Amino acid sequence: MHSGNRILFTISFLIIISSQLQSVALSQSIPFETIDQGDISYFNYGDTTFLGSDITIKDRNSWEWFWVKHTQGIYPPPPIPGVDFQKAMVLAVFLGVQTSGGGPSIQISSIEEIPNIDLGNDATTPREPSDGISVIVKENKEPGLLTVITNPYHIVKIIRRGHPSVIFQHEPTDTPCGENAQCGENEFCEKAIGSCGSTGTCKARPSACGEIYAPVCGCDQKTYGNPCSAASAGVSILHQGPCEEVTACTENKDCPLNEFCLFPVGACVGPGTCTAKPLICPTSCVLGGICGCDEISYCNACEAYANGVSILKNAGCSLEQGCVNSGGAMTTALCCQGVSDFPNTCAVGACGCALEYSHQVLACDCGPGKCFDGTVCVPSF
Repeated sequence: MHSGNRILFTISFLIIISSQLQSVALSQSIPFETIDQGDISYFNYGDTTFLGSDITIKDRNSWEWFWVKHTQGIYPPPPIPGVDFQKAMVLAVFLGVQTSGGGPSIQISSIEEIPNIDLGNDATTPREPSDGISVIVKENKEPGLLTVITNPYHIVKIIRRGHPSVIFQHEPTDTPCGENAQCGENEFCEKAIGSCGSTGTCKARPSACGEIYAPVCGCDQKTYGNPCSAASAGVSILHQGPCEEVTACTENKDCPLNEFCLFPVGACVGPGTCTAKPLICPTSCVLGGICGCDEISYCNACEAYANGVSILKNAGCSLEQGCVNSGGAMTTALCCQGVSDFPNTCAVGACGCALEYSHQVLACDCGPGKCFDGTVCVPSF
């Protein structure tokens, strides 16, 4: 391969300048599109000493070479995704070889423009804006429950602006939680606004708050003077503005149109409170999904609430139970999917690949003329 087309590798743990950027305000978020993400990349997969890397790809030749390495264990090989390198470039991050699955993961969480910084000075004084970018990478190296070799990865595409320098900053994945007791001292379990029953992340409680009055209604149905005051009390936000008078209910029909009877997480019978159904929900999914009181898995709590369903548990419903209840039978299969996948045969068809690249996963055998849609057995068409 010609030196001009060589991929730039940056080993994760060798990022040495991220601490110099902490005091500098990042100027603008840059949108990105995920090309591929999963548990097993075949890029350096056979190298047990592979500690992970960060890659920036700016030309077609490097992209073609990399894609062959990344997918060489998959048969038939997937087609190379189209990228116009006159307008875009590719960023890829790898956690490195892990000895377990279902736990370790890596994800590009955000990309920001950064000001021009004179790294030769003691003070990082911003000068004229540059076309450099900072890539924030969240990683989790906690061992999982599956005894399988993985190499977690995330590959994204961004719009290209000139020839920017790229800095990768690796941070631990936020600790997921369902309640404050799962967080450390002086932390609380912060949920997304309006998603009091969903999975949150542990965040530090503010030690002091300003006196600006911007009332919010907390998930404890109490009004706080501003979001900081709610966080200081360890309470997530139900909605902006003061709390209204709540209407008690035992089922959805007790509530006005466009509202549903919301029960506490884990309780699927009354009493509850009438709550407005969300009109817009995030497209991102929490790991494992959310199990609704209708025993259907939802992408996140907001999606369940939009369907008028309370939360049974902050984890996916039992796919095995859905298989058996709908006439299927649990079995195993050799598949080329992620190590924690429960195969959705309606979406991917019969799973399987060359024996040396496959691994055993749980699957649902629905019988002739049916397939498993990820929840229940349905007629195949």
